Amino acid sequence: MRDEAAGPRVVVYGDQSSGAHLAAMGAGAAGFAPRSGSVETLLETCIAVAEGKMVFPYLDVRDLQNSLMQSLSRRETDMLQALSKGMTNRELSRELGISANTVKFHLSNLYDKLSVKNRAQAIAYYYSNQSG
Repeated sequence: MRDEAAGPRVVVYGDQSSGAHLAAMGAGAAGFAPRSGSVETLLETCIAVAEGKMVFPYLDVRDLQNSLMQSLSRRETDMLQALSKGMTNRELSRELGISANTVKFHLSNLYDKLSVKNRAQAIAYYYSNQSG
């Protein structure tokens, strides 16, 4: 797998409280295994990653979702808020003062950051992560 540049990566860590799991995930890792864990745990993690799963123990998905929302740029946050109002690309272009092509570019980046495939999923993500 070392020869495969786009292959999944497993990180073996020593300190679970350091936030390294988020950094590893952000860098493209697919698995995170404790150095103090058993050999069986490491093997199970490797097998799960090889099967296409993501393995991140000690990771609260709610924290990850919150950190994703906080990782958006101001422009991406504005676009997501405008998108949540049901605006078309043309309306987004006028609202944000950017070209239609720039809207498409920002939407593509936004979808990638949020790990969603389309406008409807982005809007659902936005509303599911609103506080209050």
